[in-house]
Amino acid sequence: MKNEILTLNQIEEFIKSDSKHCLVKGTDVNKKHLNILKYLNSLGKKLRILIRINSMQNSETFLGYNAQTNKLREVGNLNIYVDSMQVSSQMNTPKEFSCIIIYPIDSLKGINDKNIDDILNNKVASKIFWISHHDSIDYSYLKEICDIKDEVYIDSDDDIIHNNIKNNTKLKVEETFDKILVDGLSYFHIEDAINLNQ
Repeated sequence: MKNEILTLNQIEEFIKSDSKHCLVKGTDVNKKHLNILKYLNSLGKKLRILIRINSMQNSETFLGYNAQTNKLREVGNLNIYVDSMQVSSQMNTPKEFSCIIIYPIDSLKGINDKNIDDILNNKVASKIFWISHHDSIDYSYLKEICDIKDEVYIDSDDDIIHNNIKNNTKLKVEETFDKILVDGLSYFHIEDAINLNQ
């Protein structure tokens, strides 16, 4: 993670603040959610976490294991539940959490997405992280709906990847999105991310 001390300070400021929602953006496309989990684990408190991903079929890619809804996974200090942006999977997860991570928010369908409503009205959490994959979408609608005042940027510490993504990501205003593929990127497992000595 580029500018790690600054980034961790921003996350810490959000955690200590009265704010509930944080938008996480940046060029570390495959690790932003894992860096947030690593930070939460470092707090040394038992936390109940919901990770909402775009599809349960992507759990192996995004999290490093084949997750199932309503199946608790203990990793370090974190008790992790996973569901997806498919409404049927959301009925199987508990209602109350310490933190919720929504990743990738690029999969949200805009202002009328039922996932936004579900997180705001049916789930209870002290802190909610709305995490992008690529920053090619204008998230102002999400910032307005969720009253997001905090933004954290987690950028890749690999300058080639960082510059490639920064230079090749263009903001899209329509609601159909293209995916950007960048050579040399791979996902880490949750366990690997939390135990990284960086």
